[in-house]
Amino acid sequence: GKDLSRAVFSRANLQGANLRGANLTYAQLDGVDLDNACLDEADLSNVRFDLLDIRHCSFERARLTNASFRGTNLIRAKMAGARLAGVNLEGGMFDLADLAEADLSGANFRGVRMESARLAGAKLIGANLEGAPLSGCNLVGASLEEASAQRVQLNGANLKDAKLMRGNFREANFHQANLEGASFEGADICHASLN
Repeated sequence: GKDLSRAVFSRANLQGANLRGANLTYAQLDGVDLDNACLDEADLSNVRFDLLDIRHCSFERARLTNASFRGTNLIRAKMAGARLAGVNLEGGMFDLADLAEADLSGANFRGVRMESARLAGAKLIGANLEGAPLSGCNLVGASLEEASAQRVQLNGANLKDAKLMRGNFREANFHQANLEGASFEGADICHASLN
């Protein structure tokens, strides 16, 4: 792919752009329009997408390690298989986003909106999910080991075969969630709503 590392795209219109496989590490994207852009398999490590409106953007199998999506609108984004370890998603909107098989280990979900997102098989190991609204999410086979998830809203979520071992799920809402085959070994579920 193209080497665009450290490039400055301030206020550029990249709507519908095809940047598949490009190296955009440390690129500056302040005020950029990436609506419907294709960033599949691109290296976007350490890029700040803060406060951007990038709905319908595709990041499938992209490397986004240590990227920041604070306050970003990623409704219906395609991020299946993306590597998002250590990302900051604080205050972002990920409703209906596809994050299946994505690696979100250590990610910060504080204040995130993620209703009905697809997280099947995703790795959320050690993620901060405190108070996150994950209602109706598909978390089949997801790994949430050692997650900090106090007061997380998982009502109506599908957690079939999910791994929640050693996680903190105090006061979590699992009302009407599918917990078939889910593993809670060593998890703190004190005061959680399980029915």
